This record gives sequence, structure tokens and C-alpha cells, in this order.
Amino acid sequence: MRFADSLLEIPCDARNLLGIEGSAVYAHLASQSPPASQEAVTTQQIPVKPEVKQKKECIKRKTDEMTDVATKRLRTDQPDLEGHFWAVQMYMMRPRRASLTGGWFFSGPSERHPSGPEHVVLQLVSLRAVPQIATPSLGRASAGSLLVPNRPRPSRRHLFSANKTAVLPITDRSVRAMASKSLALLTRRHFSSIRPHIYPGTRLPHAKYGGRHTVTMLPGDGIGPEMMEHIKRIFSFAHFPVDFETVELNSKDLNATSLEFALMACERNGIAIKGNIETKFDHPDFISRNVEIRRRLDLYANILHCVSIPTVPTRHKGIDIVLIRENTEGEYSGLEHETIKGVIESIKLVTRRNIERIARYTFEFAAANNRKKVTAVHKANIQKLGDGLFLQVARDMAKAEYPYIEFEAMIVDNASMQLVSRPQQFDIMLMPNLYGNIISNIACGLVGGPGLVSGINVGDKYALFETGTRNTGTALAGKNVANPTAFIRAAVDMLRYLGLDADAHRLSDALFATLTEQCLHTADIGGSEKTSTLIDSIIDNLATTPKEAEAH
Repeated sequence: MRFADSLLEIPCDARNLLGIEGSAVYAHLASQSPPASQEAVTTQQIPVKPEVKQKKECIKRKTDEMTDVATKRLRTDQPDLEGHFWAVQMYMMRPRRASLTGGWFFSGPSERHPSGPEHVVLQLVSLRAVPQIATPSLGRASAGSLLVPNRPRPSRRHLFSANKTAVLPITDRSVRAMASKSLALLTRRHFSSIRPHIYPGTRLPHAKYGGRHTVTMLPGDGIGPEMMEHIKRIFSFAHFPVDFETVELNSKDLNATSLEFALMACERNGIAIKGNIETKFDHPDFISRNVEIRRRLDLYANILHCVSIPTVPTRHKGIDIVLIRENTEGEYSGLEHETIKGVIESIKLVTRRNIERIARYTFEFAAANNRKKVTAVHKANIQKLGDGLFLQVARDMAKAEYPYIEFEAMIVDNASMQLVSRPQQFDIMLMPNLYGNIISNIACGLVGGPGLVSGINVGDKYALFETGTRNTGTALAGKNVANPTAFIRAAVDMLRYLGLDADAHRLSDALFATLTEQCLHTADIGGSEKTSTLIDSIIDNLATTPKEAEAH
């Protein structure tokens, strides 16, 4: 047996990557060159006959050629990942004859998330970047002995056990079938890992009666009302300890009393889930209900987690970006007037206090969620006072209080270009209000569209959950074709905010099993399924996942 390169220690949860006994081995590789302290795993060479050796060399030559093709395709499809991946060829010698029971195992550095490398493996499978994948049949015990460095030399019994099963025939269908279970499991953990609030001690206690949480529900306009009914149905079926207080607030009701009732309900319960409320253009004095709710509740942080779903076709793969936007001031202050006819003044209000708290929230969020880099998006080269203050506060805070988190500044126009060309370079993006609105919509489009990403709005006292792009979807209302993913993910975020982690895992698992294992997609992401079909599938998956969720 021979290994092409040294291997680093394998995480315990990665030894059974595909969830099927003896189906794959995962090599955790940290960089292109192994550290000097790591020694290559060596085993006793077994003498072989000349014809067997010739056969082995022939197989090796073909394998090398296919590896070159795979590596070339990988670098073509994912140029930003060049230099971070290895193609490891693993050969095992049976005592009497040579056989190729290895293939290509790709992984990346797990600096940000424990599930990052496994997620990349599945991305490569979904991209078909590897022309063939041979899966060695290794038992769990023998895999641990063979692949972890600085361990005793594997015995002949382990070698025989590792080689006793023939290589499976490889087709695109078989690869996807073997990866399907892992695909769902890994994306579930990946998508449900976000922690939206990192100041639990400063907020007021949520409304709770008889052990059940009360949440304000604002259906809004467009597809909002029907999606809220789906959420109620799912929560009722799964017996989540949440009750909803529904308050009607939409664009047709111009009475200020409705807004006050909605705000009172949000303040009373401390948490709300909302559909978007359309803002009319033909009423110059009409204040956006969405902006007013965020301002009155002081929901100063808006968080979006934009991450690629392996089964959703997109131009870029491997995207995993958190966008944090200041939510209460800037151009959204609503301070504009006409000085003389034809001359409009619009005031961009910026305060050091609000910049400091959104910057601190961002760095604390990065530390709590194991994020390593924060990019501040600005236009300080033109707006030297407003954006200059934003940049100065963020930079000084990063240097003085968070030196272990990498900080960079990027002008908003360059950030937009970089985001659509190489989005994988970003980790967390910190932005003022207007820039955050534009960048967030771009990022949502990169991972599949407005129907996939949820949005979290938090302050020191209250929290509100909604879709990431805040679109009403009026054209889709009542047609049973809208994508419910963003609303369901908002409900997952809400459950996690309430401390119901097990319930959040159950719902997240059910949702992403529908999207990945069963590949049920609505028209906006290349499918043809109806909204009700996805909801029925989520409910069916909820019926089969409670024990698994408790285990997590």
C-alpha cells in the first residue's frame, strides 16, 4: 500500500462520511504542503509477481491521467480554490494480487466551519468536477488505523479487512446515490449552525404562557399570508411549543392605528415573524411600514446567511457569506425635503453610537460563529465624513479589541464586482444601510434567488424574522408556485433564537432533505413542483426525524 502524500488527522465524525458502513474515506488536508512535523504513513512492502506489478503500473498510469483531468477541471470550475486541494491516490496491495481500491478525495481547510470541507466534497460531486470516483470499502476501525498519522503500522489483518471488498462500479448515478445521505446530513448541519443573537443577557424575556412561546405574526402582502399559513400548519404538526398572535398589517391599510397595534404586539411578545409589506410610490408622505417597524423597535442589525445549496444550479459554488447591515439610519432615515421647486435634499444621518454597536455586533458574531474575516464595505473615498466615520470606527475596533479576526476594507463598487466574480473570498461583510440592501440582494441572487435566504433583524430587546430580500412576490400570490424555503428558514432562525435548538434542527433537517435528498424544487430554482408539494414533503420528513434531531 502507498499513499501519495502525508495525511493529517481525520475528524472522528468524518470517518463515516457517507453514512454507509465501509463506503468512503475522507482525508482532512489543511494546505498544499503538509507540515514538516507530519510523517507519511508507511507500511511493509509486499512482494508481487512481475505481471501483477505491470498491471499495477498500468492502473496507476491511467489513474494519474484521470487525476490530472480532474484537477484541471476543478481549477477551471473553481479557480479561487486552486492551491487548496489535493488529489490523493490511495493504492492497496492484496497479499496475492494488486488491485486499485482508491480514488480521489478532495477537501479544503476547515478554518471557518467544522462542516466546511465535507461541504466542498459534496459541491465537487454535484459539479461533476471529478470524472470518476472510486470508493474504497474500508471498515471504520481499519480506516482509523490506516489514515491517522503517527499511529502504529497497520497489521496484515487490517490490510486484509480493508481490501476484502471489490471496488464498486462507478457511474454518475451511483455517485449521487452514495452521496445523497451525506449531502442532506451535511447541509442540514451547515445551514442550521448560525447563531443570530449574541447578547442573550440584555434582552427582555419573551412572552411565554404555560411553557409555550408567543410570537407575533405579521403576514404582510403578496405571498406572505399563504406562507404564514404553511408555517402554522408545520408548527402544529410538529408540536413546536410556539403560538402565533396574528396581526393584520398591509399596504392597503393606510391607518396609523394598525401600525401601532402591530408594534404593541411585537413589544409585548418580544419576537415576530413577518412577510414583507409593500411600500407605495404614489404617496410621498407615506412612511414605509417595514422601515418604521425596524426603527421603532430599534432592530439595528440585519443578518443574512447566504450559502450555496449543492442541488440548486448556480453560476458560483461554495458560497458561504454572512452579510450584516446597519438597519436603522443612513439613507433610510427618511429625512428629505424640497428646498425650492426641482431641488431635493436627502440627508444621510450617521452616528458614532450606531456604528459602534453594529461593528461590535459583527465582531462578536464572528467570534461566536467561528468566522475569521470581516470586510467593511464603504464609500469613504467620496463620502469622507459619513462613510469615513464608519470605516474609522470599524477599523479602530478591529485593531484594538479583535486582533484575532482579520479585517479588510473595500469600496462598495469594487465589493459589488468582487462579489459577482469571486464571492468565495468573503466571509462576513459589514455594511451601512443602503449598501447592505444592494449587496444583500446580489448575494441572494448568487445562491439561487430571493426564495432561498432568510433575514434576521435583532436589537437589544426585540427580534424580527423575515425573508432576506424583503420582496412581496405579489405576482406569485395565490398561484401555489412560490418558493417557501426563505420563510421556513426564517422560522428555523426564530426557533433557534427562542432556544429551541432541537426543534430548529428538526425543521432544518426536514427542509433540506426535501431540497437535497428528494430534489423537490419550485420553478424559481429550476424545478416544477408546487408550494404545497414542498410543504407536504417537509411535513413527511418531520414525521421521520425526531430521534435523529435529538441526537444532535
